[in-house]
Amino acid sequence: MLLGIKSKISSLFFASSLLLVGGNASAALLDAFENGGFEGYIGNTNSFNSDVPPGWTTTEGTPDVFNASTNFAGFAWKASSTGGDFLHGIGWDGRAGSPYVESALQVGLGAW
Repeated sequence: MLLGIKSKISSLFFASSLLLVGGNASAALLDAFENGGFEGYIGNTNSFNSDVPPGWTTTEGTPDVFNASTNFAGFAWKASSTGGDFLHGIGWDGRAGSPYVESALQVGLGAW
């Protein structure tokens, strides 16, 4: 009986350790990018601003920074998962010769 209890306690400890390590890995992954949450943008989010947040680089076209308050031209956006700004870009629509693509890239941080 004692062996069974020890085994269950060991299993629970192992499972909780995995959850802790998994949570820390997720946090570490988020910290691997500069400004993954788009903080610090001070431009106008209620227009086509052709801009990206600090820590991001435009790679093609003219992406825009918007948020849930952006409402020009009849837009009605939902809040991002953090409630803040988000990057709006248009991907290739699949039509041959379609010229319009907007994209941006996060600046990755070096290994620590």
